[in-house]
Amino acid sequence: MIKVEVKPGNCGHPTTIWLDNKNQMEVDVKLESGCNYVDSMSAELQHLDAYNECFRTREFSKVMEIASKHCKHAGCPVPMAICQGIEVATGVSNTKKIEVKISRE
Repeated sequence: MIKVEVKPGNCGHPTTIWLDNKNQMEVDVKLESGCNYVDSMSAELQHLDAYNECFRTREFSKVMEIASKHCKHAGCPVPMAICQGIEVATGVSNTKKIEVKISRE
């Protein structure tokens, strides 16, 4: 089981993503968030094809399709974090810290 913690910033709704790798090619995702939009995505994030999520463009990503339907904020980092978590859960990528910092210079 892989755990991804997302601290999105302005919205103030941290999210925990749990990824369960079923058989190297199928992943189940569970979301825990204070955001109703993010929470509403969880029911549809079952039995995802890991290969499809890791190696195809966003237009073919089930994660991005579900996020577009439920999440009302285009800048939400949760969909990207789900995709990165799938890569780690299936062994395509190593666990790495991903950081996005925004500052006014």
